[in-house]
Amino acid sequence: MKIKYLGTAAAEGLPALFCNCRYCTKARQSGGKNIRTRSQALLDDALLIDFGPDTYMHALRYHMNLTTIKDVLITHCHQDHFYLEDLLTRAAPFGDMTDRMNVYGNDTLIALYDQYVDANGIRGNTDKILHVVELREYQAASVGAYQVIPLPADHNPKEKCFIYIISRDGKTLLYANDTGYFAEEVWDFLRGFRFDLVSLDCNHVEMPVFHNHMSIPCCNKVKDRLADMNCIDEHSKCILAHFSHNHGGIQEELEAAVEGMGFMIAYDGMEVTTDNR
Repeated sequence: MKIKYLGTAAAEGLPALFCNCRYCTKARQSGGKNIRTRSQALLDDALLIDFGPDTYMHALRYHMNLTTIKDVLITHCHQDHFYLEDLLTRAAPFGDMTDRMNVYGNDTLIALYDQYVDANGIRGNTDKILHVVELREYQAASVGAYQVIPLPADHNPKEKCFIYIISRDGKTLLYANDTGYFAEEVWDFLRGFRFDLVSLDCNHVEMPVFHNHMSIPCCNKVKDRLADMNCIDEHSKCILAHFSHNHGGIQEELEAAVEGMGFMIAYDGMEVTTDNR
């Protein structure tokens, strides 16, 4: 499998829209890997993870033809991860799609979709080109060529947020954005899995935060526990993403902060494969 990080920032992006902190100022001045858009990833040019407000820009920047993508996983419904209005432009008169895109996620996603299309009287159009599917915690589902298992994230207590185990052709990755340290029942479920790649939230960078989002200390704890459980080994790739201007986000500083820890720092446009043995 190949993962491409289309966006690696938190909700406000980096630099943030309305901020002149030192991180935002440095990002504007230096550009490059320090410019971070809202979180989104693409697997094998086939499976999108999240569909936020920067999807249109990602499609242009990375020459991504969204008309060929049939499956989308949504981690949760905060607006930086799920921007429904753009998805709805798949239908006429905004788009000319005749097949359906499958959008997988939680019960909140289903409720928001139903509420919006019914309130606006557009169900007839949108049901033809969008198929929203509710996933269940700990239950495997076939999503295109992938097997996907949603696990509960430690994030918004008012929503059933997900992290994902994603497998294809003998390769398995763990995608864990917008979560704190995993609950014990999640750790129990992970026992027996072997991950070729682990992608972890690192919103709080060096602050010792373990709830709602992660930090370098939290990610280190997760990595060590995965290693102790034989879920990862020296060949597994461990990547940190989802950075906020409130706590850091400058590429060279992040790389220096994790030096010797075995982490890679994601940046917008970075591609990594699971072919590591």
